[in-house]
Amino acid sequence: MIDIHCHILPGMDGGPDRLGESLIMAKNAVREGIYTVVATPNIRREMNPIIGEDIVGATNYLNGKLKQEKIPLRILPGQKVRMHDEMIKELEKGIILTLNESRFVLLEIPSNRVPHYTSQVLFDMQIAGYRPIIAQPERNQELLKYPNKLYQFVKSGALMQLSTSSIIGLQGSKIKKISEQMIQANLAHFIASNTSYSKRKKQFYMEEAYQYISKKFGSRVAFELKENSEKVVNGDSVVTDLPYKIKGMRSWLFIKNPLLTNKNR
Repeated sequence: MIDIHCHILPGMDGGPDRLGESLIMAKNAVREGIYTVVATPNIRREMNPIIGEDIVGATNYLNGKLKQEKIPLRILPGQKVRMHDEMIKELEKGIILTLNESRFVLLEIPSNRVPHYTSQVLFDMQIAGYRPIIAQPERNQELLKYPNKLYQFVKSGALMQLSTSSIIGLQGSKIKKISEQMIQANLAHFIASNTSYSKRKKQFYMEEAYQYISKKFGSRVAFELKENSEKVVNGDSVVTDLPYKIKGMRSWLFIKNPLLTNKNR
């Protein structure tokens, strides 16, 4: 399996403090069936001076240590970027990294709102040849309240990445239900761990999430989600199914069998 969103680089924002902890994470990843991880440290322009070449250097260093320790895990360079208006210029200069030198960019939006310029940034990125992936939108309060915004982003070409912990219920029943409805409505395109160092033996939950999806939505859906992650690291195009609209927040969260409208299918 491939994990496209992981905080495994030592000393980077969101990652372990020490190399030894990164190695523990790597061993846990292999134990859980993962063979490739895209390192995605948090980069917030206003707070962090780290640039792309720093991440590439840290990735190469960790890969060297994994080889020494005979841990069969491959780390690829990437990052999670807080959306801002200079993103495209910084992508072109290499200050910001795409995922493994592809055209896919992992984006972070605030958990409590959607910035007013989001649609324009997503549009401009695609005009410039990049494909935006919004990380863990199932946790964004504004998107949960106004799910039509999520639909519009996907319809306009943005991609969405759900976290494994959300799918299997570790973030609570409401987030789990929302994640399921996003998958059902073709509003989710990737599954990733978004994990960082923990003393728990289980960290990634990739296999559990894919097994749950396969059981609930069918093996084809699980396979396509896995395949999409492989396409990202290989720099291939990700083809998506036409999304559905999801009715308002109350029906989405609290009715046992939420209805999806397919007027735009």
